[in-house]
Amino acid sequence: MSTQSEISGTAASAALVFFRCPKEVDSGELYARLAVENGVSGCDAVLGSWDIALRVEAENREALKAMVEKIGTTYATDAIEAHYSEEAPAIQQNNTGKAASYAILDVDSTKLPDLRAKLSSANFVARGDVTDGGKQIILLMRGNSSKKLRDAARNDIRFWPGVLRVKQLDALSFS
Repeated sequence: MSTQSEISGTAASAALVFFRCPKEVDSGELYARLAVENGVSGCDAVLGSWDIALRVEAENREALKAMVEKIGTTYATDAIEAHYSEEAPAIQQNNTGKAASYAILDVDSTKLPDLRAKLSSANFVARGDVTDGGKQIILLMRGNSSKKLRDAARNDIRFWPGVLRVKQLDALSFS
């Protein structure tokens, strides 16, 4: 249900948090609870090594870290991984394709200006956040089909100078 991925963009600090659910936990129930948690501006069920991708926003980094910690201790998870945005979104476009996917790019931080320019002109990128000291960019990609988004990551982005590795998580659509 990628409609939750529509980002308010008004907070000063944001993080992308990935969750893996224990086998005994209903991931659909966890998804439903996380999606309405205070400070959550985007929530997607994803396929791959994680079950849920969550975007949280707060007025500053301290409040954001406290929010992520609270969510991590409130909900049963096998694993949680938080990526804090280093700055305002590097890319934010009005892309409303029905299919959604996250791409986690390991990048050469010296190539960030060139990568921002390329990603800004890529019609499948809805949002891109620079995280982990400029060593990663996490993209929210949108398009007409998951296959087209996978092809874009595998056959296009992966070969750009400065991209070291691409990991992709397809978002599930419930519509």
